[in-house]
Amino acid sequence: MVDFELSDFEKLAGRKFSKEQLGEAVLFAKSELDKFENGKASVEVADTNRPDLWSVEGIARAIKPFYNKGKIPGIQKMKSSGLQVRIEKTVKEARPFTVCGVVKDMNVTEGLLVSLIQMQEKISNTFGRKRKEAAIGIYDFDKIEGNIRYYGAEPRKVKFVPLDFENELDLDEILELHPKGIEFAHLLKGKKHYPIFEDSKGHVLSMPPIINSNYSGKVEPGKRNLFVEVSGFNLEIIGTALNVLTLAFAERGGRLETVKVIDANGKTFTTPDFKREKIQLSIEYLNKVSGMQFTLKQALQLLEKMHYKGKVQGKKLLLETPFFRTDILHPIDIVEDTLIAYGYNRIGPEIPKVFTQGSELAETRKIDKVRDACVGLGLQEALTFTLTSKEKQEGRMLLKNEEFAEIENFESLNYQVFRKRLLP
Repeated sequence: MVDFELSDFEKLAGRKFSKEQLGEAVLFAKSELDKFENGKASVEVADTNRPDLWSVEGIARAIKPFYNKGKIPGIQKMKSSGLQVRIEKTVKEARPFTVCGVVKDMNVTEGLLVSLIQMQEKISNTFGRKRKEAAIGIYDFDKIEGNIRYYGAEPRKVKFVPLDFENELDLDEILELHPKGIEFAHLLKGKKHYPIFEDSKGHVLSMPPIINSNYSGKVEPGKRNLFVEVSGFNLEIIGTALNVLTLAFAERGGRLETVKVIDANGKTFTTPDFKREKIQLSIEYLNKVSGMQFTLKQALQLLEKMHYKGKVQGKKLLLETPFFRTDILHPIDIVEDTLIAYGYNRIGPEIPKVFTQGSELAETRKIDKVRDACVGLGLQEALTFTLTSKEKQEGRMLLKNEEFAEIENFESLNYQVFRKRLLP
């Protein structure tokens, strides 16, 4: 659920909305208006694969092209902030990657802080799997001196004042005494080194994925320059989270600047990275799957409303996907976006030309009888994912000397290998 003030949404979307108009508009963002009272709205986002929609900025971005020109601000002319973040090998076991960005001249209001906290929590808890895959940190950039180290520290050798505390604590004490430390201590359990962001003067910025420091990690209202980082285990996941977050800042008037990240092997890359992926769509495939009769020009115009870029070549579209989305994996996803832009409510129902009645396969009925018999014998059925973590299979199932069928380009450590046991 995304909660927001209607006036804030209207400012982002560039026009006024009645309750009825808002209910119709959010359909373009794969959402439904759940509640509207006293100028406040609650919107249910149906798509769990679209972190770009989990904020008022994202919903406004999605519907804006259908009412105004939907140009995304502040992303084409990003210059370098001059800041470097160096990842050290000591952090490899605990949390090996980070991506970062800088936002200049950001007018931080109380309303923005509420929206920011809501978006940060939704991304971290859902897309980031409760901070395991992605944890976000936002800091007062003007309090950071020099470049930044991202390294693994011995828990008893580093101390800092955590957010909303007054006294210094070492890293183990933070896990024992701070509310966020207690809540997320399991993410660092058994690690010899804990992740630390630290500037050139030795000021600790944070201990991800637990807590920011009270010194630079406390963002207060006013004109601010911000440093944003996302840490985790998969560059694509944390890169998407950073793109969504920094884009929201840009849409609220912030000026984005890039950060140079140097990984533990000396490889250099720049973030945020707003590179678009290329994909093709055949007009024949689009019309066959959708049941419509779109022309190439019509299809391109509809997809531009969904933030695609593209051109016509022969009987197909050469497209560039929106950089803030990672859910576009196949042309079928583009067909869905085309129909959303067209409007499902404009598609009239048709009576099927051929009537068929579905039924269970004989094999399915046989399996159900076996299942019922097993339940009657006191057994329990476990329906687990086919893919799992190699660490879990090796550690919890004691399969350290086994060979696994591994996914070459896995998206998450939780979906890395094919399981050899039903547990864990």
